[in-house]
Amino acid sequence: MSEQKPMQLTKEDCAALRGATSYVVRLEGETASLELRKKLRATSRADGFGGTDIELERTIGGTAGSLTRGTFVQLYAYGGFQALARLVRPGDVLRLYASADGGNQYLHAAEIPAGKLEGHNGGYSRLYLDELCVDVIRGRRRLVERLVLAYSLTPQNSARAVEATARRDWAVA
Repeated sequence: MSEQKPMQLTKEDCAALRGATSYVVRLEGETASLELRKKLRATSRADGFGGTDIELERTIGGTAGSLTRGTFVQLYAYGGFQALARLVRPGDVLRLYASADGGNQYLHAAEIPAGKLEGHNGGYSRLYLDELCVDVIRGRRRLVERLVLAYSLTPQNSARAVEATARRDWAVA
């Protein structure tokens, strides 16, 4: 197995982070990828023709900050992502990570009874907090620890960003 390098940012990576309109983070065991997208709107022309929107892409890869597998898709690059884009510099290292079993004792104890939610007839035995976090390392110091980029609250179903780790969570009591 080849050794993965840290997700160290270049000048172009920093510029792409600042210009991104959406992003996807894929955590695949020891590796992480940050797929940036920038949507350019077509303008109307004087001759009556309009163009199509253009979507530019850039992918930054490196080691993950956890062994958790998951996919986080954000259609709008706001909030924590905007803060990240504004503070990073070339040479900074990003550590993207998620918890396999996000939540606390309240979420672990929460139940959704069968029939309570329309379209979810089986109910759910507990809830999970899927949270995508990033640490920013500059030189030898951790500049930012645990900046939350995305999160969702969901039962163990296909809406989870984090891949299921235990089949027992699918069972309904």
